[in-house]
Amino acid sequence: MASLTLKCLEPLTAVGCGLAALSMSALDGGLLAGAVVGGVGLIARFKEHCRKHGLDEPALAQKMQMAVLRRWDTIDQTQSDRDIIVEADAAMSRHLADCMLDRAELAASSVATEAYPARAARLVADRLAARDPMFAEGESGIPLARRFAMTVIEDALNEAKNDPAYAALLTLDLVIAGNAAHAVTHDALAAQDAILQQILAAVQPQATAKQVTDAALIELARRITEKVDDPNQALAELSRAINELVALREAAARGTNFGDLIDEALRRAAAHNEVGAFDKGAEEIARAFAQMQEEDEARKQAKLTLIERGIEQGRLAFDAEAIARWVRERLRIEHEPSVSIDALLKEQERWFAVGRDYALPLDLEVSVNLAKAGIDCAPDLNSVGRAKNDLAVSLLTKGERTQGHNGLIVLIDALENSRAAIEIFKPDSAPISWAMSQNVLGNVLTKLGERTKSEAGLALLAEAVAAFNAALTVISRDKMPWVWATTLHNLGAVFGAMGIREGGEAGIQLLNQAEESYRAALTVRTANSWPADWAMTQNNLGVVLSNIGRRDWTENGTKIISEAILAYRCSLQVRSYSEMPADWAVTQNNLGTALLDQSERN
Repeated sequence: MASLTLKCLEPLTAVGCGLAALSMSALDGGLLAGAVVGGVGLIARFKEHCRKHGLDEPALAQKMQMAVLRRWDTIDQTQSDRDIIVEADAAMSRHLADCMLDRAELAASSVATEAYPARAARLVADRLAARDPMFAEGESGIPLARRFAMTVIEDALNEAKNDPAYAALLTLDLVIAGNAAHAVTHDALAAQDAILQQILAAVQPQATAKQVTDAALIELARRITEKVDDPNQALAELSRAINELVALREAAARGTNFGDLIDEALRRAAAHNEVGAFDKGAEEIARAFAQMQEEDEARKQAKLTLIERGIEQGRLAFDAEAIARWVRERLRIEHEPSVSIDALLKEQERWFAVGRDYALPLDLEVSVNLAKAGIDCAPDLNSVGRAKNDLAVSLLTKGERTQGHNGLIVLIDALENSRAAIEIFKPDSAPISWAMSQNVLGNVLTKLGERTKSEAGLALLAEAVAAFNAALTVISRDKMPWVWATTLHNLGAVFGAMGIREGGEAGIQLLNQAEESYRAALTVRTANSWPADWAMTQNNLGVVLSNIGRRDWTENGTKIISEAILAYRCSLQVRSYSEMPADWAVTQNNLGTALLDQSERN
């Protein structure tokens, strides 16, 4: 195993000499020698002094390296540990020059229990940790990289301080710089100490009455006076801090109803507070909160799993109402603290699309329940209108697929909701929403008209035409192409339904109007832009063409049936069995009928 070589020792040599120089300054009051001259400048000055005194700088660094490596380059060291040490050494070489302690930081450390250079090593390591997380303290102990940095720095500083070979580098200008820094810091500390003594005297009765320990009181006062210059403000802050300290202590003693995790964290935090270790107390609470966050996430995932099983169970029971409740519960968890109407209606649209495309009655019924829930929780009138329109569309599709009297009841329910939506939206203030509501109303009236015989059915179809024409008064192909094309498609559907019911020339004219409407819609509904809508219009165009051709036994009629077959085949390019099985089946059936019509003419 190759011997270690540390690149960080050269800058550490300079740092050590600088601190050693400052340790010779006359610092009274137990202050540490911490007025560092500045990382990059100190290293440059060290190199300059080496040249002046004819000293071999690399030899000095090598000598320090031999002293420092005694405890690190050992035969029982694992390769993994050596890799970490090499990585830490490289990081220290990059960052040490920028991690010097400012003059006030070490000079103001008279309250520290650590002696120089241990405190200096720890503070430099903290600076390194801010630049590279490998040097940060771990929750379960001191990681190897940080332990290496602190030990190497402390050993290097001791070596520089104690070895007489470095004495030539301790020049007067370094000592003067240290004394100047100490003088500035000493004056600042004196002023701060005066405020500290003043507020401690004023607050002592309160602290005694509330049994605040001296250690906690002094640490509180020190932290406040470091940041607050005004004595009255400092006193007010300290008085409030004492009250908060006592409140935390009492809360810890009293306990909570939220489990051992919180109670234990509060007790540990209170114990740290009693000795003035407020940062450690804060860490205890933060650690408990992080653990609760993890537990909350685990509970959230457990709830979501149960919800999915609940939805599956609802499918087994064919219970759309229960499924809708589970879906809403899932939305509540995913969108805490509250579910927006947009999220709910988006989920409703998803269930509707699956039910429509795959001909699944249960999914359609779930979409109906979700739309009703949207109406109940809508935050404003416009949202109520949106939800009523969505409900009407779901009921329309359900009614189309429900035979007999029950289907008519569902369609009438859809009609009531679509009329209610139109009353909410206004053509001048919400033209698109109003136009879409007119489209929904027209579609419902079309289906009801198709199911209603005699004149009453024709009246419903005529009312549908009026609804679509009303929508066209506020929309245009240029400004709202998709809504415009949708309206033309729907108008084609109602003209087609009327033309199929009417005989003679009147029926042909209506079917021609339907063809014109569909072909206009196809100028916007293209296979590339809106493939599903394009396929729907192609299918409906095929139906109209089939009916026109079926009434004309001339060669022109045969040609029109061929056009219908082409339209159906275009539709099937999108309407696949795997993606849209219900629509695929409808178009296949229509194609089969058209092919049969064609075969009868050959």
